[in-house]
Amino acid sequence: MRTTEPLPKRVYRLLSDGQMRSGTRLAADCRVSRNAIWKAIAALRALGVGEHAVPNRGYRLPAATALL
Repeated sequence: MRTTEPLPKRVYRLLSDGQMRSGTRLAADCRVSRNAIWKAIAALRALGVGEHAVPNRGYRLPAATALL
């Protein structure tokens, strides 16, 4: 994973396979805190990316699209 990419883009890339991923796993994969992941998810929501968040399970994208 490229660390020069903005965090929301890295999170989107990880979630684009449609699999459920916990905030803890995303944080470990991106080498950031869970709070940073929460903020990245909030940034994706602000951009209109619809994600499914399930308490105690994690996040997933219902249908990934190509990044612009």
